[in-house]
Amino acid sequence: RICTMGCLRACCSPWAVAAVAVALGGWVALIRTPQPAPQDPAEAAATKPYHDVSEYKATQWWNEKATAPKTLAGKVALVTGGSSGIGKAVASDLYALDATVYLTSRSLRRATEAAEFIKGQHPESKGVVTPLQLDLACLSCVRAFTEGFLKKTDTLHYLVENAGGFPLDMPLEVTSEGYEPIYVGNYLGHFLLTQLLLPTLTRSAPARITATSSIAHWCHDGNLSAILPNGDHARTSVVTRSYYARAHQYGATKLLQILMCFELQRVLAEQGVTGITVTPLAPGFVQSAIASANRGQDTSLPIQVSPDKGAMSTMHALLDPEMEGLTGYYLQPYYSPLHLGSAIGTAWLSMIIPFEMLQQTFSWAPHLWIPHPDAHRRDFGRRLWDESLKAVGLPA
Repeated sequence: RICTMGCLRACCSPWAVAAVAVALGGWVALIRTPQPAPQDPAEAAATKPYHDVSEYKATQWWNEKATAPKTLAGKVALVTGGSSGIGKAVASDLYALDATVYLTSRSLRRATEAAEFIKGQHPESKGVVTPLQLDLACLSCVRAFTEGFLKKTDTLHYLVENAGGFPLDMPLEVTSEGYEPIYVGNYLGHFLLTQLLLPTLTRSAPARITATSSIAHWCHDGNLSAILPNGDHARTSVVTRSYYARAHQYGATKLLQILMCFELQRVLAEQGVTGITVTPLAPGFVQSAIASANRGQDTSLPIQVSPDKGAMSTMHALLDPEMEGLTGYYLQPYYSPLHLGSAIGTAWLSMIIPFEMLQQTFSWAPHLWIPHPDAHRRDFGRRLWDESLKAVGLPA
């Protein structure tokens, strides 16, 4: 007891408190310092951002502007992962503006319950909300879904690629098609869905595509070849890997979503296709079911924002007129340093925890921002695109 009291007095002494404060202040100053581009000229060129640093900026939310649309009557939206969390909130916001909304879930029951809830929330809406079942971790299911979906509508203005899984809420064994389920559910399934719906989006232009990524994309393994469709991380179960390694798998799929969007922007431009705006984004640290052990049940932590607030980045990307045609940006709802190189130390301690989990509400605004340098690797992006097309059985 005497030793314990002595230790407490020592820890609470002015000198100890001052030392902790200095160390903490130094760490905060360090992680807030933007990291320069790699010193190696070839590496700096390979990861060069699409814009000058001065062009990355914060702006106003779409619904704070006079240009905000008052109705989306006649517009058609498809929202994946729409039975809970962010997806449900996005579907609700679109339906409230009179859009025709199709929302999907792995469970038709959960999708139906979400649709009925949304109708009850907005009895004045002139829109339509329809529940559909879709398992993005099954490529054959994506093909069957798309075939059925296109029999329901020949137009599509908003494709919201929101569905996602974390190692806590998805099966961990390799699927019958040979893919790790987090990989195919978060990335490759959405890639195939995009390809199959692209002709309809093109005919319906102006149209917009959003991909719900995450600041967790800063946490991924440096071996990018392993996250290609035939790489070890795409084909090997994470069931025997550590939780830290599983989190990196999740982060890798979020990086792939950003790369997919940037590559789609390039492909559309090369093909002369106009009128389709593609935006990768982060929603913030949101109350959602993605890391919940109970499927369809949103988590609720004091530092998380509500699903309605978490839907704001997606809604901004879909409806803000100033987003039309923008390429090379990553939309996030809070400040983080504009790193041209890798973040200091581990991304959990220098990016995710301080800037999303702890500070997001203090800088809450749409930021046209910069993602991890690996998201700018054009050569890898092209390789990923080509190998993804091959993996889903589509011509290059």
